Amino acid sequence: MSAPRRAPMRGRVRTWPREQLLLRAGLLLAAALGLLAGRLGGGSTPTWLLVAAGLTALTAACWPDSLAVLVLLGELAVPWLGSRATATSAWVLLGTAALLGVHLAALAATQGPPTARIDHALLWRWAARGLMLWSTAVPAWLLARLAGSPARRLATDGQAAPYAGLAGLVVIAVAAFWLFGRFSTVRRPGRARS
Repeated sequence: MSAPRRAPMRGRVRTWPREQLLLRAGLLLAAALGLLAGRLGGGSTPTWLLVAAGLTALTAACWPDSLAVLVLLGELAVPWLGSRATATSAWVLLGTAALLGVHLAALAATQGPPTARIDHALLWRWAARGLMLWSTAVPAWLLARLAGSPARRLATDGQAAPYAGLAGLVVIAVAAFWLFGRFSTVRRPGRARS
């Protein structure tokens, strides 16, 4: 007995709905932005890593339910590990958005078989959750900037930084509570929202 033959990838792509194609293209775009952000943020990105990440991104776009997505996320994190100066660079926010973009695009693409259409309400809900998750990076980045800047000495010897971080986390928690309450219920046709 021989194993069943798999259809070539070219034949599969023709049967994918538009949402699947857009999610997989978004995964590729997010991976490219992650590599660009790492390079512009001051991290060192060797040529072999660019080639490997490109091939891994193509593999992850074709098979988003494989381990290629996890490997790609690791490859996108490598430039940020190379330098201490990158943590305070503004490009770290784009890198964070790229990591979330790769993760969410792969996750949304695997919600059913590749030929299945994806509900737009689900995509909007995940986009809102992704934005909320990304918003947690902003106060962390600001605290890293504050901790490494001369303004830290002006803020009563750095004692204001923990309070600013706590205030930022409270704002994020309130926003998260509001977003989850607003987008967590699935509306069914014909039923009123209670």
